This record gives sequence, structure tokens and C-alpha cells, in this order.
Amino acid sequence: MGHDPLDGDGAKPQLKFVQVPKMARHDCADEHVHGHNHGHDHGHDHGHAHGVLPHAHSTLSNLKLALLLNLAFAALEIAGGVWSGSVAVLSNAVHDLGDAFALGLAYTMELNANKKPTHSFSYGYRRLSLLSAMISCVVLVTASALVLAHAVPLLLHPVQPKLEGMSLFSLVGIAVNGYAAVRLSRGKTMNERVVSWHMIEDVLGWTVVLIGSLVMALVDLPIIDPILSILLCLFIMWGVGRNLQRTLRLFLQATPEGIDLPAMRREIEALAGVVGTHDAHFWSLDGQSHVLTIHAVIAAGTDMTAMHRMKEQIRTVVSRRGNIHATVEMETEGVDCPAVHCVKE
Repeated sequence: MGHDPLDGDGAKPQLKFVQVPKMARHDCADEHVHGHNHGHDHGHDHGHAHGVLPHAHSTLSNLKLALLLNLAFAALEIAGGVWSGSVAVLSNAVHDLGDAFALGLAYTMELNANKKPTHSFSYGYRRLSLLSAMISCVVLVTASALVLAHAVPLLLHPVQPKLEGMSLFSLVGIAVNGYAAVRLSRGKTMNERVVSWHMIEDVLGWTVVLIGSLVMALVDLPIIDPILSILLCLFIMWGVGRNLQRTLRLFLQATPEGIDLPAMRREIEALAGVVGTHDAHFWSLDGQSHVLTIHAVIAAGTDMTAMHRMKEQIRTVVSRRGNIHATVEMETEGVDCPAVHCVKE
């Protein structure tokens, strides 16, 4: 990107202006644009500081709480499933163990994701949360497949479980996972969204198990137990599949959802003094922190003051799209772009 970010100390960024001497004038400049509309200008050789994103500490706190609750309750579920003889309870126990693994991985990667940028990883480690989200999806699908393999044979030979045990664990499961889901649903990273879906699935699963235990208390139909397990697993796999698709899009550096890149380019090109734009690329680090690179062509003869004014205007246009690391290269009309892989569209 032409420069390496320097380490930030987590403090609130201050508005800074760097005076560029006329003898040291550059043809292009980079800047960072944040949703709360602060920033600074600099040439390719100037550094700048970044702190931990505001949502980072909240993300870690939410993941840690969900991990502890899920791990403790999963251990109780295994004992409760064996005691009650319910395959539905055991299915949820296996599922929650998979969730605990995913949560532990998510917490570890989110913790590393908040490390400061280095010269080797100039954008930092935010994309680790994407990797965690993808692994969590794979773990959840695998756990669901194992539960299905255990539940399907029980359709032929169903066993009546201890209904009071099913009901008790269902109520506790709804309370524990419901609290964790509410905490995680407030998160903004893809990692938190995927893990939140894990918790929501667990709430729905325990609700289904509770209803099933009440029905079996009224009617002698033990086959309801494996049927509930199968339906729950199919629903989980459908939901995870959707989240996996979104995560893969981010991994493949697709334009983030809700971002209309052509519309943003038209808005920039409508600014006074901007002749056109090209070589625009927009992708996301983790679903929350985005990256933009774009070449802006300005009229020949534009002086330094006017160029900086245009950059401020471009910054304002970009800042409406969220938390964005923007690199804007200024080019003079009539001069061919020197970039080897420049996309002119």
C-alpha cells in the first residue's frame, strides 16, 4: 500500500495536518478514513498511529463469557444426557462441546487479532477473526453430522428417556445460552456473528427439546426424541451454511455487503476538480474494518492547496461508508497511470 502503519497506543486519534513542502511534493498520498470522520494527510513516506478498534475489548469480553458458560454447561449436559437416556440431550451436549471448541478458538484468534500492526503484517491481524469464523462453521457442521449419524438409527429403535431430566436441562440450557446469545448479538465482527448464531441455535434446540419432553409426558411416543435431534441438526446446518457463505465472501475479498462501489465512485467524480477515478478496490478485513484503494484523476495545473482540499472532500465521501483504511492516489489528467496492474474501468 506504499507505507507501513506504526504501532498505536489505543488512545483516541487526534486530528493532525502535515505540511508538505513544495520541494517535496508527491503525486499521490495515502490517508485513513474512519466512520466518525477524523483523519490526517501524509505522503507515502509518512507514518501514522492506530489504536485498537473500539469494539475489540467488548468482543473479547463477550467471547470469554460465552466460552465459560458453554464449557461448564456442556460438561453438565453430558452427565445429564447419560442419566436421562435422552439422545436429544446428548445431541445438544455434543453440539455444545463443538461450540466450546469454536468459542475457545474464536477467543484466542480475536485476542491475537487485536495485536498492533507490524512491518510484516502492516494491516494488523484483524483477518484472524475471519479464519476463526470459518473454522467455527466447519466444526459446527461436523458436530451436527455426527449427531445425525447417531440419531437416525434410533428412529427404528426409540428409547423412552427420563422426561423430568430432559425438561430440567432444557430450562437451564435456554437460560444459559439465551444470555450468551444476547451478549454476542450486540457484536459487530463476523466472528461474533457466527458465534452468536451458535448460541441462538442452542436456545432454539433446547426449546424444541423442552416442547418434546412435555409432549412425551402426555403421549407415549419415544420416537419424538430422535426426530427432534434430526430436525435440530438440519436446522443448524442450514444456518451455518449461510454464515459460511458470508465468511467465504469476505475471505475472497469481495466488496462488503451494503457497499455500492460504483455509486461511491460517481459521488467522488462529481466533486469539483476531480476528472475521474479508476483502479478502485474495496474489501474488508473482518466484516467491520474495510480497505479502499482508488486512483483519483485531477485537472492539470491543480495546485497543492486545491489537491488537499479535494482529498478532504474525498475523505468525507468515503467516511459515510464506515470504518475504512483508504489509500487515494492523485493523478494528473493527461498522464498515464504508472501502475502496472492499473484497472481503467
